Amino acid sequence: MLDRDRLIPGLAGGLIIGLLQVVLAVSFSALIYTGPLADALPVGIGLTLAGALALVIVITALSSWPGMVACNQDVPATILAVIVAGVAAAMPATAGQPDMLATVLIAVALASVLTGLVAWLLGRFKLGSLVRFVPYPVLGGFLAGTGWLLVVGAVSFMTDTSATLANLPTLATAGEAVQWLPGVALGFIMLFLLKRYSHPLLFPATLVVASILFFVFLFLSGTSVAEAAAQGLFIGPFPESALWSPLRPAMLADVYWPAIWGQAATIAVMIVVSILALLLNVSALELATRQEVQANRELRAAGIGNLLTGLLGGMVGYQALSLSVLNSQLKANHRWTGIVSAGILAITLIFGATVLWLAPRMIVGAVLFFLGVSFLYDWVYRSWFKLSRADYAIVLLILVVIATVGYLEGVVVGLVTTIIVFVINYSWIDVVQRRLSGASYHSRVVRRPEHQFFCQNHGDRIFILQLQGYLFFGTGHGLLEDLRLRLYDSQTSPLQYFVLDFRQVIGVDSTATLSLGRVMQLADQNGVEVVIAGLRPELELRLRTAGLFDVDSAHVHLFPDLDRALEWCEAELLAASSEEATDHGMDIVTQLRRFIDRPAQMQILLSYLHREEYGPGAYLIQQNDEPDDMFLIESGEVTVLLRSSDGKPPIRLQTIHGGNVVGEMGFYLDIRRTAAVVVDAPTIAYRLRKQDLQRMQQEQPDVAATLHELMVHMLALRVRQMNATVSALES
Repeated sequence: MLDRDRLIPGLAGGLIIGLLQVVLAVSFSALIYTGPLADALPVGIGLTLAGALALVIVITALSSWPGMVACNQDVPATILAVIVAGVAAAMPATAGQPDMLATVLIAVALASVLTGLVAWLLGRFKLGSLVRFVPYPVLGGFLAGTGWLLVVGAVSFMTDTSATLANLPTLATAGEAVQWLPGVALGFIMLFLLKRYSHPLLFPATLVVASILFFVFLFLSGTSVAEAAAQGLFIGPFPESALWSPLRPAMLADVYWPAIWGQAATIAVMIVVSILALLLNVSALELATRQEVQANRELRAAGIGNLLTGLLGGMVGYQALSLSVLNSQLKANHRWTGIVSAGILAITLIFGATVLWLAPRMIVGAVLFFLGVSFLYDWVYRSWFKLSRADYAIVLLILVVIATVGYLEGVVVGLVTTIIVFVINYSWIDVVQRRLSGASYHSRVVRRPEHQFFCQNHGDRIFILQLQGYLFFGTGHGLLEDLRLRLYDSQTSPLQYFVLDFRQVIGVDSTATLSLGRVMQLADQNGVEVVIAGLRPELELRLRTAGLFDVDSAHVHLFPDLDRALEWCEAELLAASSEEATDHGMDIVTQLRRFIDRPAQMQILLSYLHREEYGPGAYLIQQNDEPDDMFLIESGEVTVLLRSSDGKPPIRLQTIHGGNVVGEMGFYLDIRRTAAVVVDAPTIAYRLRKQDLQRMQQEQPDVAATLHELMVHMLALRVRQMNATVSALES
């Protein structure tokens, strides 16, 4: 049983949208089949309607959103007009009208088939996002150029005279102006009304009122329909037979293929722009209707629809934003709208020849002119307030080239200009995200206090550059200048380690590898070790192929991340100093007396601790354990690891050497362990259990206070180092 609440809105929406689809099909056909092809307009309208019918049926059935509406579109229609004009101009002088018509019809059909094939493949392999990388100002220039071509095409259609600069004097005469001025005026009126008011029925109502006024004017002026037709005020008359005359295989014998191959580049542009416009429509429709629309499914649906459209001789079409939003506003968000509108197209295709020819030429021209002026309004006027001056200049440049030279040339100029502007803008971005010194930025290794102080005092021998983005000829040379400035800086200690962090580098070109090679040569000449961290495997392979990491490159060292690289640099600094010797032979009492010199209390404190020895791989603490104890490390090395639940490798939070405490946070805050502590090297640790601390507080409150004071000292040192690191990152 049919749902009345769904059927009635579907019938109303389908009727209105179906009539609009007919108007658009006729208008776009008039844009394409003009000039030497004007006699083929009835055939063109029939093929366009047939293609639109197939497109509507397929997208109604396959769309991810039931209320989706499809139709022939202005952007591909405008480019098709350029293609058709190019094909007609390339025909040999000996070619007859049947040869030209066959070539043009096959060119239109082939463009639709290829667009459908590309759209389906993109949707099939979920690659729809790739075409979103077309620069925004280039897209704006395309649409502005499309608007200009629509305006020119509208005037040419209304006057049967090519709207060129050479023909301006002719178009300005009173006899010609009468043909195009009413349509232009109506186009501006439609632009004003539709930009000012947003009612969904305003556009069709304007067309109906304009058509009624046209026939009222004929009646009042005493002009009969036959006289108006003789004056060219209608798009007809058409042959008495049905509109659709299907493509026949025999036509292929009459096709002049070189004329079609000559438009291959323009066809490619039309495919890209059409698919991009389709995806933009889908994205905008999601925002307008708050309904989820699956982009790749829409691509597949449009692909199949255009394949059938092309086989029927129709022009490219896809999901329409304005008509789909209109359908949503009419509360007809289901497939009945598509079914009814397909019926309107079918009826028009079969019986419309006797009625369509009465469509006033000025009304059809006004629709084309309105569409063109809308593009120009959005991309020449409104974009002035939305785009940067450089982007706006690109839009205007593409528009001027399209208007004066050609569509394809405008596309090429726009892409080249955008690339140049991008390179110039990107070259101003500093490839060095941060310049750091090892004196303030350290590894995650918590060393003995005296070692920490040594690394802070001598850490300026380590110079760190955190890189970002893409290294190319415009940015790679800056690394060499950074190294030179640091080498000749008399205010700092002599440089020993030059650290390059590649973690956020996405690519390196060949010219940047030359700059990196010069960096390594300069470092080698000055006895500086080059330390490279965070290099992705593909980038490492590229640099190795360029010869930067030869077997004799003893002064170049690679590490998986910046933390490991800094750990190595700090260890090398300590190894080259007498400080390293202090790592051995210091018992726990000697270490603790650096913080609090109370020998008697220290001995009492040790009586509450449990001396334990651990081998590599043993766990002092397991993640999520109860906080029952903490450990004072006398010697050895342990690492704090954070494990995730998704199976990824654990993250090193800290590596802790002797003379430090571990596990104190959970112990004092009484929270479960947030990380694990694993032994890296043979370790001696003194364990304090929670019950021993409670006993100490009862039996020896002065010793317990000394312990708490000791913890404050140790934590204060860590906070001090952390603050230095944060300050370095913020500077």
